[in-house]
Amino acid sequence: MPAAPRSPADSVWRLDERTLFVGDLVNSGMHAYLTDGYASEGLTHLRQLEQRILDRSALYIGQDEPGGTELIAAQSRYVSTFVAAVEKSLTLPESERAGGVRVAARHRLGPLTSPRGRTSVTAA
Repeated sequence: MPAAPRSPADSVWRLDERTLFVGDLVNSGMHAYLTDGYASEGLTHLRQLEQRILDRSALYIGQDEPGGTELIAAQSRYVSTFVAAVEKSLTLPESERAGGVRVAARHRLGPLTSPRGRTSVTAA
């Protein structure tokens, strides 16, 4: 199975019918890697993954503890919300853009951590 958003060449590995290694396609309460600009591809791959796997599957992710299929919907919401916040910030004066993303994301995403364990977005 193809994966993203880190790269259009990443893969998902199916270990058995209900066990998948999804790498960095899915995160658990952690900021997603979106720097390379594959957010829309990542959302497409998340939808495809959700359609192709069985309920109650175990997802082994690249940066955190394993979880269930609920992580896919959470990751989709996160990426969609973050991209919308960035797009909205582009309408602001340049000096206000970073703050605009933080405020918009804070209201929708709640607390998240970076891969190094630091809080990156906190609830207001």
